[in-house]
Amino acid sequence: MAKESPQARLHSGLFDFYLKKLDAAVAVLHQQKTESVAKRIDMWESTWNNAYDRVFDVRREDLLTYGTLLGRIAETYSFHPVAEEVFDRLAESAINREHWISHPASVLITAGEFNRRRANLDLAEKRYQEAARILEDDLATTECRQRIHGDLGRLFYELAYLHRLRGNAGATRSTLERSEAECELAEDELGTQIARSVLAVVSYEEGLAGSSVTELKACLSRLEQLVDDPGVKRAGRDGLARRWVVNARTHLGQAYVAAGDNVSARRMIGRRHADEEKEPSVTGLATALRVEAQLYLAEGHPDLAQDAISASWNAIEQQGDLLSAELAAATVTIAGLTNALMGSRDSALSCFKQACGLPPDLHNRRAQGLAWAGRAILAREGGDHPTSLAAVREGLAVVQLCGAPVRAFLLELLRNSYSTGGPNLNDLKVVVCRSG
Repeated sequence: MAKESPQARLHSGLFDFYLKKLDAAVAVLHQQKTESVAKRIDMWESTWNNAYDRVFDVRREDLLTYGTLLGRIAETYSFHPVAEEVFDRLAESAINREHWISHPASVLITAGEFNRRRANLDLAEKRYQEAARILEDDLATTECRQRIHGDLGRLFYELAYLHRLRGNAGATRSTLERSEAECELAEDELGTQIARSVLAVVSYEEGLAGSSVTELKACLSRLEQLVDDPGVKRAGRDGLARRWVVNARTHLGQAYVAAGDNVSARRMIGRRHADEEKEPSVTGLATALRVEAQLYLAEGHPDLAQDAISASWNAIEQQGDLLSAELAAATVTIAGLTNALMGSRDSALSCFKQACGLPPDLHNRRAQGLAWAGRAILAREGGDHPTSLAAVREGLAVVQLCGAPVRAFLLELLRNSYSTGGPNLNDLKVVVCRSG
């Protein structure tokens, strides 16, 4: 065996040193300040590139761990070009089935998740398709089928997420059902409950609030149990279980609002705010405040709804901007509606127009349909029937494959295009609350 040179030992030691630092940084991910990470990210990235390009002689298996940690840190602190380069190189190695990547499909799914969070849905889908091809090939040639079914469950969940962002309710539901079945084959109850939770969300988004409440209550109960499940803890997935308990509470609160059960919705939102105090999350706060704004509207308090939705909007802008935030159109549309109900028509129209201009394929289509409905109502009340009719047509186009309650409301507006009656702002308020 050739003797390792002093330079090689130095490079290997430097890589191991930074690997430990990265691991420690991920362990306290949300307790650090961005500026402290910024001072180290260049060193971490340089070491990664030298190791990947074989300038540094390191174990390739450690390179995968290093790259995954670096990508996660870089994305969390908005060093997106660094994260993109890392995940692109890992994905390339996974596609080439390089020996040091033992589970290439998992790497591709992780890379696709990053692309999806950066609103690059086409590249995310390409990653997922590559992962599906690898997993289906492996399923035919290996006896470790349980793990592969687990990966397929995760993959189809991510594909369903893409369909949901794009506003295709049918494809979302069928892909989630596939995820649920794959998780059952993998004996992955946590994955199964996650798939069922989102299936229930699709139900209230499509106007089936009553059944959604029943399904979400069952999922939440089981998820709460899984947080303390020994098997889940051994697999290191109790953090994921806790996160989905919080998600399920948010969705259940939304489903209660959609079902008209304001008392239960208020109780669930209270629990959700308690969660936020324990584990703050800007995204979670924005969502919880938006649901609370809908509840205030349902309770007949547009002024309190306006306060809540303004806070939701501020939380989104703390995280980035409206153009890159999922469901941003929902926050902006509700802001428009509260302004309209309180008589600020110009502000309402401005919000509705802004909501309609956001990227539709970030789960914005249902809210954009409601914003177009708001524009149609305001135009009709001003006597501008051609503009009202055009707005209705635009709204119907964006909810062609999703949002049955929104579509039904727009069709009712269409039927009353030339009358002085028909749906008004109070009717829009009801559908905003009842459509999730």
